[in-house]
This record gives sequence, structure tokens and C-alpha cells, in this order.
Amino acid sequence: AEIDIADIKGDLELADKYSKGTVGSFKNAKMELYESKIQFGSGQEAQINAKYSTLRFPQLAALATESYESKFYIGPVKGKMEINDKYSKLCFLL
Repeated sequence: AEIDIADIKGDLELADKYSKGTVGSFKNAKMELYESKIQFGSGQEAQINAKYSTLRFPQLAALATESYESKFYIGPVKGKMEINDKYSKLCFLL
């Protein structure tokens, strides 16, 4: 699927497979992603379970992820980060 979602004033729950697109800013997020390519806006807390995905976040307040063979491009994270990962690429951008 192709997704194009504007800014979200509340929380985001996203379960998605084989998709690409953009999601605007959000407050807190819980995501279950499989083979997806998504660019997000800024967010508060993000809990992500991702496999074979490419995800971009310009800024987060906190991040918890369990990932396998994914690519993350992440701007500044102001708070706590918990990363449980195998074979992924994590790029922290300034």
C-alpha cells in the first residue's frame, strides 16, 4: 500500500506490511512494520517493531525498538532509547 498521512494531533497506531509513503508528526506511536519504507514527521515516544523496513524520523523524544534487518535514519532523540536489534543499520543524524 501507499500511505500519505498528514500531521496527527494524537497518538498513532500503525500495523503495516509492504508499504511506502509518509506520515506527518505525531504524539506517541506504536508500530508493527514489515518490509515498509516510511518517512515520518517529529514525534514524542515511538515504540517500533520492524523487520526489513526503512524508516526516517527527523526528531523523537524517546525511542524503543525491536528490529531485524532494517534501516533507521533518526534525528535527535531527547530522552531514553532502548534498542533490541539484529542486522540493522542505525544512522543518527544531527
